[in-house]
Amino acid sequence: MVDRDAFLNHLKELHESIENLGKLQTSITVEELKKDRIKKNAVLHELQIAIQSCIDLGNHFIAEKSLTKPETYKEIFEILKTAGFLKDDLAEKMKALAGFRNVLVHMYFNLDLNRAYEILIQEISTLEEFKKTASKWIEE
Repeated sequence: MVDRDAFLNHLKELHESIENLGKLQTSITVEELKKDRIKKNAVLHELQIAIQSCIDLGNHFIAEKSLTKPETYKEIFEILKTAGFLKDDLAEKMKALAGFRNVLVHMYFNLDLNRAYEILIQEISTLEEFKKTASKWIEE
């Protein structure tokens, strides 16, 4: 069984970020994202927190299950897929989000805001699906 308190804290952060992203999704256009620094920062920060929470949940679960130690964030989702804890399509989407997280953190000033907006609009459901999947791991 995973460390329940740590795991629940990561799930709480993910849940709150998904809620905030949902609010931002319905109240911001791509033009506003590009022109309004406060809105841009809100979207990018919530995306970073949500994706990092998924990474942390996956990494924590891998350690608890004594699975192969990942060398990259993308590898976390591949390991979970191979071990049968993530569906193939969800693992692929999460690997793409982990790649986006790296760009977001390390190339913030050169970030493609069209891509950030696309993720805001299209990938909240991916984050929600990961949250539901990870919630089941607490009982493993």
